[in-house]
Amino acid sequence: MNLRINIQTMKKLNSLTLGLIQSLVVFAYCFLVGILFMYGDSIFTGEKAAFVGIAMVLVLLVFSAAIMGLVVFGYPIYFFIQKNIKKALATVGYTVMFTFIWFLVLLVIVIFI
Repeated sequence: MNLRINIQTMKKLNSLTLGLIQSLVVFAYCFLVGILFMYGDSIFTGEKAAFVGIAMVLVLLVFSAAIMGLVVFGYPIYFFIQKNIKKALATVGYTVMFTFIWFLVLLVIVIFI
């Protein structure tokens, strides 16, 4: 199975598919950060570790904002630069929509299971 994705392949995808892929990346990244937060207390213990833990959370915040900004807005900005404004807006819209759907699915799972 070849997981290499190139620009030509991505250009052929419609906005709905791009939005779905981007929202899955957002969901997976948030899931991994959640795991880090869940086990962060056991990793950082002690007096000195409290400062390092706070600093790492702030660095993670900046890093996460940069990464998620690229994931959510990177390709739409490319489309916008190529004068394909409709596809850019549709891709952002579908990404936000699918991310919200994943949030609702997770919320339902947490509440009812």
